[in-house]
Amino acid sequence: MKDSELSSRLGFAFKEDINRAIEDGNVFQGGLEWVTKSRYSFSNKIRYEGKLRVYKFLYNSESDKLPNENWKAPDADLENTLSIGLSKYFQLTLYLEAIYEKEQSRRIQIRENLAFGLTYKLF
Repeated sequence: MKDSELSSRLGFAFKEDINRAIEDGNVFQGGLEWVTKSRYSFSNKIRYEGKLRVYKFLYNSESDKLPNENWKAPDADLENTLSIGLSKYFQLTLYLEAIYEKEQSRRIQIRENLAFGLTYKLF
């Protein structure tokens, strides 16, 4: 069973960052967002899913208070998930995410997760 899917969208997006530690700490941002998702089944036991999100800021409500122009740099987020069915009831999942946000750090941030789980279908 091999099936695959690839979808992509481009549009405008608005974000609100809420900081409850500061009075009136909400920051509004607007920009362009591009999202591409993919899914591929190598067999009925092995499946890959990926997602790439790129967000380009065009507006920031606090831009006059920021020390530099790093908020204008595009953010990128790449998510990869590989799921392997080991048997009828056991599954192994590897999740890897790479995040680039120049405003937070000039380096790429990596998050990974390896999970072993018990699965059961009721119907």
